Amino acid sequence: MRAKNRFLAGASHDLRQPVQALNLFLETLRGSGLNSQQAVVLEHARAALSASREMLDTLMDYSRIEAGVLDPKFQPVAIAGFLRRLEKEFGPQADAKNLVFRVRDSEDWIYTDQSLLFMLLRNLVSNALRYTDHGGVLLGVRKRGLQRVIEVWDTGVGIDDEHHDLIFQKFRQVAEDQHMGTKGLGWVWRSCASWPIS
Repeated sequence: MRAKNRFLAGASHDLRQPVQALNLFLETLRGSGLNSQQAVVLEHARAALSASREMLDTLMDYSRIEAGVLDPKFQPVAIAGFLRRLEKEFGPQADAKNLVFRVRDSEDWIYTDQSLLFMLLRNLVSNALRYTDHGGVLLGVRKRGLQRVIEVWDTGVGIDDEHHDLIFQKFRQVAEDQHMGTKGLGWVWRSCASWPIS
């Protein structure tokens, strides 16, 4: 298993290249004067590519962590920078689903690995939007003494109380019949996901 993880971690760039090339081709096609039917098909293709790229990125990042080639690099980081990046990235996705996406700004700084933290938050927000059909998603920060807790709240399907103990087990999903669309690699705590950041 470790050898497979090391291979995937090392092959990350090569595996992503075809996906990036396909994205360029689709963007070129988008501006080539398509008729309405072709435009609809193109948007479906772009949505499928986006889902594939997201799953590939998650798999690659997970493999790098499991292989031990992704070492945390801690430094002071402004929380506001993460919040703005997530708002810019996921705002259009929320608008497309007629969902409200709110980000509560924060002036706090934290000591963390910014790449790993952004990967974590991106996964939480992405899943919150994916499994929310009505209402919206809220991303905010709470102060708890010297710690800061980053929380993602949504009005999606949630996870029943009896399954909460399984949340952080690898590759676990429930109620798959209720979750239409793409599948991820594991759990997200859809009612509220928060981690203390010290």
